[in-house]
Amino acid sequence: MTSATTSPPTQGPRDTAARPPARSRATEIAARRPVRAGLAALVAVVAAIAHLWLQAGALLTRPDFAWSSFRDYFPYDQLSYMSMVVNTAEGKSDAFEPFTETGVNNYPHLWYVVLGHVSRLTGLDPLQAWAICGIGVQLVFVAVLALAIVVLSGRLWAGLLAPLPFLVGTFSSFSGSPDGWFQRLDAHAVLWGAFGTLFTINGETASLCLGGTALLVLLVTWTRVRTPWVRTVLTVVAAAMIGLMANIQTYSFLVTIYLVAFVVAAYWLVVVGRRWLWLVSGAGVLAVFVFGPGIADSAGPLVTLMFGLVPALPGLVVALVRSRGLLAVYGVVALAAAAPQLTATLGGVASGDPFLTYRVESSANLGVDWRGVVAAAALWLPLLGIAAAGVARRRPLWVAYPVGVLVAWFLAASNDIWGANQEPYRFWLDTFVLVCMTVLPVGAIVLRDLLADGPALAPLARRAVGAVVTVAVGLAALSAVDFVRFTQDDDYHRLIDYNTTRDQAMTAATRSIEDTPGGSGDATGLLVGDPCTEPMQLKIAAGVPVVNYNLGMAWPEDRAAIDQVSADRTAGVLDLGHLRQANVRWVLTDSACTVNWESAYGDQLERVDAAGFELPGITGTMTLWRVPS
Repeated sequence: MTSATTSPPTQGPRDTAARPPARSRATEIAARRPVRAGLAALVAVVAAIAHLWLQAGALLTRPDFAWSSFRDYFPYDQLSYMSMVVNTAEGKSDAFEPFTETGVNNYPHLWYVVLGHVSRLTGLDPLQAWAICGIGVQLVFVAVLALAIVVLSGRLWAGLLAPLPFLVGTFSSFSGSPDGWFQRLDAHAVLWGAFGTLFTINGETASLCLGGTALLVLLVTWTRVRTPWVRTVLTVVAAAMIGLMANIQTYSFLVTIYLVAFVVAAYWLVVVGRRWLWLVSGAGVLAVFVFGPGIADSAGPLVTLMFGLVPALPGLVVALVRSRGLLAVYGVVALAAAAPQLTATLGGVASGDPFLTYRVESSANLGVDWRGVVAAAALWLPLLGIAAAGVARRRPLWVAYPVGVLVAWFLAASNDIWGANQEPYRFWLDTFVLVCMTVLPVGAIVLRDLLADGPALAPLARRAVGAVVTVAVGLAALSAVDFVRFTQDDDYHRLIDYNTTRDQAMTAATRSIEDTPGGSGDATGLLVGDPCTEPMQLKIAAGVPVVNYNLGMAWPEDRAAIDQVSADRTAGVLDLGHLRQANVRWVLTDSACTVNWESAYGDQLERVDAAGFELPGITGTMTLWRVPS
């Protein structure tokens, strides 16, 4: 009995039948792949729907919600971006200042041009295109993130975690912040979780989703893809996506460049293991702070921001050599994709464009202090845990990702100290979002390998892993109190209705303005509304050149004349001489306005068209007037 049970069995016909041949097992595995792929797709869809419910559920379930409603969430800049959408929807996508449709617009605006074309081609209102596409791009990204987590973790259920990183906050609820869910720094600088950035659904969020997708493509490509030419193609695609970001939003593009550069550099420094290269890289960090201010004074902030990449050079040179020049190809692809915006910006700087000069010199008191370290605690703890696991297991990527991220984050968010001084708080915010987008997939790789080797781990190591994961999850959950308070903050969840009968009357009354597709404000002449007609609202309703501009985005050709007309309007005055000097040919009045321009100036203007409106307790008429030559 003993010998029979301990000796190896003799393989006979029954054994052969019980154990299918290798080809049959391979066929069975192949047959399961479509099923698993379908389940992974289902998980991605569920994750995207969960993200929609978490991030927009408070709005979607409101009785006053409409896809044409605009989020009253720091609306000044958002409505300025909307003006570019409106112009493109009207057939005018040239790079001019979007309100007056004169001058030059060097602000990255590819996303808004895309939204305008979507509106024009589908018949959607520009406001609807903004909302649907803004939310849609986030849902696509979350689905991609879910699939990446499934692939990297090997577990279908893990994809359902994809919406969770966007709930991570900055512990503002526990810091005594009067706003509850975010921290106010100096000037208009703020610190908040990824949900605070994504809620705008503007070009920045689209750019971050594009950059996050590119980082996930790189991560999956270089950890799971084994075929060299497939790796090369996918890396080229990711490089093009990163370059394209420059045409959508500057800061998110620069942050992504910093993250990729420092993670790649750290990876190869770990691989080659040369201590002197680490010392040179560390000296590069010191050099940035020592020489950066001088470079900023002589060459400007853009060159200084590029100088901030100096600490990554030792690792990047190694990467260039080890990749046999392929790294340079990827860089050229990214540069080519970014070329339209880079060319426009550098050309404007070289020509002394007054707006760009102002923009460069206007960033002040927007730095991040010690509160930035505390606010990021829910992210830097898992980063440090990944680094520790990488050192213990000698895994270059596990070390490179957290080290590269933390160095890039530190340098980008302190650029006011070393000379660039370009809204460092925005670099902090965009880095926070991109880390939220990538820390879970990298953590999935680490935990998958550690769990696979679980029995081989020492008891102390197993307890350490469990402790780090437990504390990291607990911190993230605690920080998510910010998100809960954010969803309950009615002040930041208000909606602006631009489809009232008054808005419709504005549209109807201004149809007579000779504004041709492809025209400009010079040819059409500008429209000014009375003191009761908000210029941004007028731009959306009329879609024609109006008297207004965003000081921090782009300037009209004759800024002084526009400023004068705006000042007159604020004072309730209509000066025909100032109107003609600013090329204002049209005036819109509201009969319900307490400052009645119709009675005061109607005899000096030529009546063109009118449309009535009714609001609760208000009845009035919007009247269009022509300014006599």
